[in-house]
Amino acid sequence: MESPTLEAFLNRALVWPDPHSDTGWINLHWRLHNHKGITGGQAFKTPKDTLNFLHWSQTKGKGKVADIYFCTSLQEQHGDPKPNGHYAALRSADNAVSSKLLFADIDKYPSKLESFAAIKAFCEASHSPFPTALVDSGRGVHAYWFLPVPLSPEEWLEYAHRLDGLMNEHGLKHDNITTDVARILRPPETYNYKRMEEGIPPLPVVLKLLNGDVDLDSWRSLLDATPTPKLLRPSGGSPSVAIESFFADPAEIKRGPSKYFQGKIPLSEQIGEGGVDSAPVFHLCPMFAEALATGGKQVGQPVWHQQALACTFLDGGKQLFHDLGREHVGYSRESTDEMYDRKIRDRASKGLGYPSCAAFQADGAPQCSTCPIKGKVKSPLNIDWALARQLHDVEAAPQPSFNISSGPPPVPTPVELSTGFRFNDEGHVEVSEGSGKNQTWERVIEPKIIGWEPMLGHDTQATGLVIEFKRGDSPERDAWLPPRLFEDGSGRDMLATLEQKGCLCRGKQKATYVMMNDYRRSLTFRGRMHQESELARNVMQGWEYAETETGVDRSRPVGFSFAGHVYGAGGKTRKAFVEDEEVRTTFTVAGKPDA
Repeated sequence: MESPTLEAFLNRALVWPDPHSDTGWINLHWRLHNHKGITGGQAFKTPKDTLNFLHWSQTKGKGKVADIYFCTSLQEQHGDPKPNGHYAALRSADNAVSSKLLFADIDKYPSKLESFAAIKAFCEASHSPFPTALVDSGRGVHAYWFLPVPLSPEEWLEYAHRLDGLMNEHGLKHDNITTDVARILRPPETYNYKRMEEGIPPLPVVLKLLNGDVDLDSWRSLLDATPTPKLLRPSGGSPSVAIESFFADPAEIKRGPSKYFQGKIPLSEQIGEGGVDSAPVFHLCPMFAEALATGGKQVGQPVWHQQALACTFLDGGKQLFHDLGREHVGYSRESTDEMYDRKIRDRASKGLGYPSCAAFQADGAPQCSTCPIKGKVKSPLNIDWALARQLHDVEAAPQPSFNISSGPPPVPTPVELSTGFRFNDEGHVEVSEGSGKNQTWERVIEPKIIGWEPMLGHDTQATGLVIEFKRGDSPERDAWLPPRLFEDGSGRDMLATLEQKGCLCRGKQKATYVMMNDYRRSLTFRGRMHQESELARNVMQGWEYAETETGVDRSRPVGFSFAGHVYGAGGKTRKAFVEDEEVRTTFTVAGKPDA
């Protein structure tokens, strides 16, 4: 039996490429300290170079690199060149060439000792060989079965799905990663920093055991196991079948597309990406409202994972996910996109539904314990405008620090432009340059802007701007510009956000920023006046009098209701709405308007 070392583990676990070939690469991926998700990666050709980098990451590079991972399969191509002369890592299932290890992540038991015991019980009950390697990952146990020869991705997937099915059959609890041919896992002799935000110090990743390879032909229970369903993928060429096979029997239509086409439908369409109106969710859910207002500055990684899943159900969810984390010290566009795309894949492969309020609370969202609608919905994504109106009479904790309005979004305000701007014949915004005969007009916003809305906080103060725009014959789209984008005075971040959302801006960055900021202030002022007038009309107003056994004692006023607020004894105030039953029953309107 080999000595259980990192070098021995990597030499046997991975398919090492020809060092002189242009194709075939082994990848390491890592996360930097104070960042979320994968932030970097490098492609390697030899065990020596890979081991040297891993050693550096745990010594001189320890202050930079936190979590580090290896890709379980040989990848065909590398990424872009790096300044240090190496290549970035490029990892995907489509880029996989081969793999020679099956694996399982066992981290659903109360302790690692119970995880080891569950693996042993599984092997005995299913007549399976004991794993070649067992790695204590810091939070759970990684079990590996090394194969004597590499398998193609197609062959590997067949065995991986059978292993997944065999573990399900015998009740071995495991994460649903066993069938990911491009999975990244923690190498031994590194550290797990995942729970540092919870105050838990980094935990060592330890190689506990290294046995011999497994003989697939002798693993009868694996060969006979019922595989878990595969997510169909596009094939490289046309299927060689009779034409009749392309047409579904009417009785089969409800099962979805023919198998020959299903793999060619984008995952986002297969799972129904988007579709949930985000406005009422951010209006009533304090966790989402605060994350949007602060850019996720204090959001922990487990909650961030749940937010990623939730955003795959929301209209414009991918951009919203960026907005929810942009101010976190660990934010990067690449890691955010990767996490969002991962949740899309998880929904397709695992059939995931809405993340529940209980899941957010269990993962550490502090707002959930005092949520004003706790127990009224199972998931934040169940919130809609009908529910928002129904729950207005719920006695609430302080309202979220950020929302859109106190009701359904208003009809977009007709577009008005500041002096010096105009629309051209195509509906694009142009800015004036020069004057008189020397006056010229330069296009600054390409799509046609068809509507503007202010984003008002609960205190009716200026916050952000919503822009509705349209490009050609494409559907109308929204660009949400939260208040932080108007704070630096340069417009750089604001225009970058517009670009990311498909609203292309061309030059004149400062002028465009000034125009939008001026209009934001104008809209916000109008919105605030409208909101205050609505409160004045809809909220019961007048003195509150002391109640006695014989009725109301109008000689002793003890409070006053006005413009949406109840002013009580001792200077206490709270918001009040017409649906507020306490206002309805304890306040008596008295006096005349001019009194």
